[in-house]
Amino acid sequence: MFSQGIKSNSASPKYQQVIDIIVDAIKNKRLKKGDILPSVNTTSRELNIAQGTIIKAYQELKKRGIIDSQQGKAFFVAHENISNTQSIFVLVDRVTHYKEILYNTFMDEFDRNVTIDFNFYNYDLRKFEKLILANLGYYNYYVIMPHFNEDVSPILSQIPADKLIILNQQVPGLTGKYAAVFQNFRKDVYESLEKALPLIRKYRSLTLVLESKNRFQFVPDDVIKGFREVCTNYGITFEIADYLQTNRLRKEHAYFIISDRDLVEILKFIEDKQWQLGTEIGLIALDDTPIRGILRGGITVISTDFRQMGLTAARLIRENSREIIENPCSLIVRKSL
Repeated sequence: MFSQGIKSNSASPKYQQVIDIIVDAIKNKRLKKGDILPSVNTTSRELNIAQGTIIKAYQELKKRGIIDSQQGKAFFVAHENISNTQSIFVLVDRVTHYKEILYNTFMDEFDRNVTIDFNFYNYDLRKFEKLILANLGYYNYYVIMPHFNEDVSPILSQIPADKLIILNQQVPGLTGKYAAVFQNFRKDVYESLEKALPLIRKYRSLTLVLESKNRFQFVPDDVIKGFREVCTNYGITFEIADYLQTNRLRKEHAYFIISDRDLVEILKFIEDKQWQLGTEIGLIALDDTPIRGILRGGITVISTDFRQMGLTAARLIRENSREIIENPCSLIVRKSL
């Protein structure tokens, strides 16, 4: 089975070459379902490579459902239909209502033969890197949502480009032929607020509330850039607040908020003051959720289409495409503005 050996001058890692040899043997019927694979020690000696490399190859094949093992027994061929066995590693910041739409849409696009493992890093850069490095080589595809304003391209570049799908956020320093479906935050915020100008001009100013005290809330730098640019270009009096201070909320002013926590706090404050939302005070939120569509008659949002993002990410995997696609965004005007 290993007669062709390992090519030391190949661009493909040695563990991947072992995988390719076994997959080729199954495709060409040299290995069949139930056949026992050579042990790690035997394969290591035959190919003259480290046992750890063989273990890594066997573990990825097991993740993909191609081979399996039983307690105390050897690895064996579990599946001959190679085309229907895939494993996908998904790494995202945290669970939110709008991301549930993305996750569910993405998962619904694959059948039961595809293993999808979701992992969360909670905006912890060290955890982000650790999870990626610990899972390198074990999956067919890596779907990564890199929600950091720092450059994480050195970390992501360790994933083979043909296995990488970047989700939601661009990584300018990343090179190679990878796939991506992303939000253009700067453009989306600028163009959406531009469309909302007739409503925004009802108010004396517009304040962007960042909630920077909350380490579990990510605000891309490009959101701030798009906000600042549109306000400057159209002469809108604006402010950027690091976090919400309800005692500084004022009548006849509008607020652009990011988090659900801030949204709830503002709505409670408005109710206590008996102010009229959409006339005496205005609200815009980033990203739509089902609850934002009904709260107080509806909250105006700037939102990318998370269902479409999930569909596009799944298509990129199914077609093994290396496209980089900008996800659609829209302004949804409701009573809050």
